[in-house]
Amino acid sequence: MLFRSCLRDVSERATEALLHAVEKRVLERFAADAPVEAVLEALLDVAAAQPGHWRFAVQSLEPAIGRLVHGAAPRLPREFVVAMDGVPAEEPGYGSCAAALQDDGEVWIEHVASDLRWTHRAEAEIGRAHV
Repeated sequence: MLFRSCLRDVSERATEALLHAVEKRVLERFAADAPVEAVLEALLDVAAAQPGHWRFAVQSLEPAIGRLVHGAAPRLPREFVVAMDGVPAEEPGYGSCAAALQDDGEVWIEHVASDLRWTHRAEAEIGRAHV
């Protein structure tokens, strides 16, 4: 009796297929003259589909007013997005996007209610949003 087994790492192919799908969705949105928010949402949807139940948001800096404004957050509750729109950009404690701007880098957190970068925003509206 002969038994054969074959193990193959498909993660590289899966990653390649995922990147191709992202590229296709983004290019389709650009070709359709979709708003920037729609293009960002396509990128964030793919990122959020990865294992780990991640949720993402993008805010942009409005230098004239010194505030961060909503860009895209397709999987975050609307109440949370509204609460985060227009937060001060240069003050500590106003969330991950403000911290990323202040630190000039990426910011990853587990939960807004327990992260020190959310001291001003981990209040009722965020608690109700279950983020």
